[in-house]
Parts: sequence; C-alpha cells; structure tokens
Amino acid sequence: MHEFPSRSQMLLAAFTAAALAALIEWAWTSADAANPLPRILATSALVLTCAGVPALLLAHARERTRRERDAALRSAGDSSALRDALMDVTPVGFAFFDRNLRYIHVNTALAAMNGLPAGGHLGRHVTEVMPELGRLLAPRLERALGTDAPVQ
Repeated sequence: MHEFPSRSQMLLAAFTAAALAALIEWAWTSADAANPLPRILATSALVLTCAGVPALLLAHARERTRRERDAALRSAGDSSALRDALMDVTPVGFAFFDRNLRYIHVNTALAAMNGLPAGGHLGRHVTEVMPELGRLLAPRLERALGTDAPVQ
C-alpha cells in the first residue's frame, strides 16, 4: 500500500513553497522597489495555494485510506473469529498448514484425534505430530499445495 506524505512532510512542502515565493518576489522587486508588499503577498498566496491544495487532497486521501484499512482489518478479524468458532464446534478434524506443511490452525476434534492439544500442533511439521501418518500425508499435502488441485 502506498504511504501518503506525513504532516511534517506537507508542512515542509508548504514552507518550501513560501520560501520559493519569497525568492521569486525578491527577484521581481528590483523592478518595483517602491512598494513590494502587495506583490509579495500575492505571489506567496499563489504559491501556497498551489502547494496547499495538493497537500490537503493528500491528507484527505491518507485519512480515507486509513479508514478503509481499519475496516478491512476489522472484517478480516471477524471472518477469522467466525472460522475459528465454526471449526471448534465441528466434530470433524480440520487443520490449516503453511507451504512448509507446518500447522497454523487445528480444531479441537483433530487435536483430540492426535492426542495432543491444539496449541501443541502449531508451528510443527505434520511428521513431527504424527510421524507414521505424517509420512503418508506429507506427499499428498505437498501435491495439493503445489497444484492447487484437490487430492483424495
């Protein structure tokens, strides 16, 4: 995800624009040395507006992105909680593995079948938890993960 500029970066941009306006005006004042203040103010306002509008738009976009991210994280958390609740009441053994065949989630039914608490499975390879059955399951699980096809 792209990060938008921080407030300090936007302030730096605004001050840089003001300094640029002052330098431009300093160069222009040699032509109208009698009363440079109106031109300085006008040039500064123009440069600050040109820098401020994009900075304001970026600040709004950053806040919108933050809200969308927070909503997505809440939704993912809700989905995960629903999955966990469903898996924990299901009498059928379920597990999720990472690409290295380490357990990342085990429901209580499977944990009871293996004779090990659900937390005792996490992060361990399938052959560590069930050596004999794990050696039979590992090639099938690897094939399923490698081909993204169901394996019976």
